[in-house]
Amino acid sequence: MENYGKIDVDKMIEIIKRPVAMKSNLHNAIFAPQTLDMWFADAGKKTPACDETYYKVNLAELIKFYRQFKAASNN
Repeated sequence: MENYGKIDVDKMIEIIKRPVAMKSNLHNAIFAPQTLDMWFADAGKKTPACDETYYKVNLAELIKFYRQFKAASNN
């Protein structure tokens, strides 16, 4: 309970590393529903996702981008 209410993205990335993550760890995602931000990592050729770089996306911005792309491709 020492981290209750204090877990930020960096802390969560540390928490879900090995041994919590299995050897077959292909994908990790951390989601902040308040802001629709998501951080994700994918496994490398020889490394689990938990050991790879995390990338941040905002789902609202991503949906907006794809809607604009779809609208432009329909013209």
